[in-house]
Amino acid sequence: MKPTVAKPASATTKPSRRDQLDAAQLGKALAPHLKGLEYMSEGDSPVTYVSVHDSAKKGLTPANVLELFKKELAKELDSTEPVVADILSAKASAKALAPSDDADDPDAPKWNAAFKLLQQHLTDVRFVKVGPQDEKGKLATDQGMYSVFIVGKTADGKIAGLHYTSVET
Repeated sequence: MKPTVAKPASATTKPSRRDQLDAAQLGKALAPHLKGLEYMSEGDSPVTYVSVHDSAKKGLTPANVLELFKKELAKELDSTEPVVADILSAKASAKALAPSDDADDPDAPKWNAAFKLLQQHLTDVRFVKVGPQDEKGKLATDQGMYSVFIVGKTADGKIAGLHYTSVET
């Protein structure tokens, strides 16, 4: 099941910096919505808040995501295999953030509230999937464990958002 949430005008719409929460404030605002929230795939995964300082100010590039989130990735993915990051376009990320009205999904209100907060307080929100590399050097399909980050930039310049794993075989 793909989580979906409140639709912004655009994933690249930039909220006013004075209206944005910083990374610590955003984490506190998200906490009640993340309590007990799990991403359901072939193996359920808790959804957590992540925040890292982008000291090199490289932004959301595949290489920088791998570097910035290496601690999270080391805990989840096989370190003996090459991994690659794939970042959805702004348009595809905006579509993935569309609101869910799935009456059969008891977590839909939590996803909607969490995504709304991300849209309100982050700029350039993107879905980033990290996992095994295929023979062409691209992200492999259905090859085990993947790390998913839904992240953007906070008012204080950090890269922050949600993180979960997805088992796909």
